[in-house]
Amino acid sequence: AARLMPGWHVMWALNAYQYMAYRELGRLSEANAAIDESLSLLPSYAMLYVHKAYLCMKLGQDALACRHIEMARRLGWELLAAERTWRRDALSSPVLETDIATIRALYAATEPKA
Repeated sequence: AARLMPGWHVMWALNAYQYMAYRELGRLSEANAAIDESLSLLPSYAMLYVHKAYLCMKLGQDALACRHIEMARRLGWELLAAERTWRRDALSSPVLETDIATIRALYAATEPKA
């Protein structure tokens, strides 16, 4: 698709799906490059920041992961939306519940202070 339709308006989605495939395969450096490309193409889609945060956690970059969740929150993406979307996107993943637990922990860690 990238070769046949350069500049395609949904190329961000192609990169997001590549990220998910690489993530499921444990190819984290390729997943990181794909999610970064997706974010560069559609920085206003908050769910991409949730995915980036998840990947940062997997890479041991906890502080950076929290910053990405904070960005998702600034864009109006709270835990319920993140969890619902993750469940839809990773429906058949054998680690779905573990992933959801990670996302919940990230949102808990970034809960706004009163």
